[in-house]
Amino acid sequence: MQWVSWATKTFSYVGQIFLKRWLFDVELLGASRSVYTSGRGDSPHVTIGVSVRVHNRNSTPTTVFVRSIGVRLAGGVERGLDRAVMFQPGPIGSMNDLAGYNNYEVPGCSSMELTLSTRKYNPPDLEEYLESSSPQVVLALGETFGNSGTLTGPMKFGGLYKE
Repeated sequence: MQWVSWATKTFSYVGQIFLKRWLFDVELLGASRSVYTSGRGDSPHVTIGVSVRVHNRNSTPTTVFVRSIGVRLAGGVERGLDRAVMFQPGPIGSMNDLAGYNNYEVPGCSSMELTLSTRKYNPPDLEEYLESSSPQVVLALGETFGNSGTLTGPMKFGGLYKE
């Protein structure tokens, strides 16, 4: 019986080392929305920007991607947004820095700030995106090993623009 107890403890310890929980956290830094209309006042669209900081506390890099993004309005969560693209803010060193990606690799043992951008064309509840309302962004980010983080927070109003 002592052998079984020793083996169980040993395999449990080894399992904790190799199967440890992946350390992945995300924090919401801010979100904003801007409403655009044509000169005639039709064909509106809303642009939504979200800034997050991703913490990868493991020595191995992990790829971060958007699982879902939506906007919480008075009537529920609107999920019909375009695919969110992400990029790392900062100085532009090459044309690749201007491109938006579906995912982004975060190096091991680091934190990285990412900006996400998406749009909603012809929103049925346009009034809820304007300055007098207070919608919230609902964002779920995932990573390579299946862990995810869901964030909810207010969106600042960026402005109403005519194109």
